[in-house]
Amino acid sequence: MYAEVSASSLVRLDMEGNVIDSGTTAFSVDAIAVSLHAAVYAASNSTMCVLHIASSPVLSVSVAQCTRSTS
Repeated sequence: MYAEVSASSLVRLDMEGNVIDSGTTAFSVDAIAVSLHAAVYAASNSTMCVLHIASSPVLSVSVAQCTRSTS
């Protein structure tokens, strides 16, 4: 699926999540992801791009509970 991503398939949104350009994709926009990305942009003027990857390996690591040994 990642091999299918191109500049023309990206969706362009404003800070409120309104679609400016839907590109060539038929996928819908995830409102929760948009709010997270918009918060990052709003917090930093130097941010040029925010990527959100939700693959199975990434999700597995993100939900793993890590413990630290004190011995």
